[in-house]
Amino acid sequence: MRADIRQADWWAPYEGVFDLVLSATALHWLNAEHLAQIYQRIHQALKPSGWFMNSDHMASDNPETQTRYRQMLQAKQRAAFRATGADDWNGFWEKLGRELGQLDLKALRNEAEYWEGTEDGQPKQFHIAVLRRCGFEQVEFHWQDLGEAVIGARKPLAR
Repeated sequence: MRADIRQADWWAPYEGVFDLVLSATALHWLNAEHLAQIYQRIHQALKPSGWFMNSDHMASDNPETQTRYRQMLQAKQRAAFRATGADDWNGFWEKLGRELGQLDLKALRNEAEYWEGTEDGQPKQFHIAVLRRCGFEQVEFHWQDLGEAVIGARKPLAR
């Protein structure tokens, strides 16, 4: 299924349907306004006591710390690419485009209408504040390594 999760009508049939919504390395591409809207729609799509878990790039609230995270992460990635011979991000998209017979896949990936956020993601406090404002409880970070983190939130039981 191909859908633009920023469009409200995509979510309409799913209100109160899910026990769990998972996301991994996708939502950091949204700007702050759209991400807040998505969090609200996820809240609506969950059954009472349902969980939302998001594993993604999440920036530090401190710009100096975020710069250091980025430097350390890039060094870690370069070492892993050298050690394993794996493709970097650009190489992945180039090979995927060739495999699919779409040589312009990398250009599509860079179109502004799709990629409006930031590679670093929104700051941690943004996620906490917006998820709580949407009505989630038990909002907390379950894991973090540099600028990568897993945040979870639970929709309260119906009152």
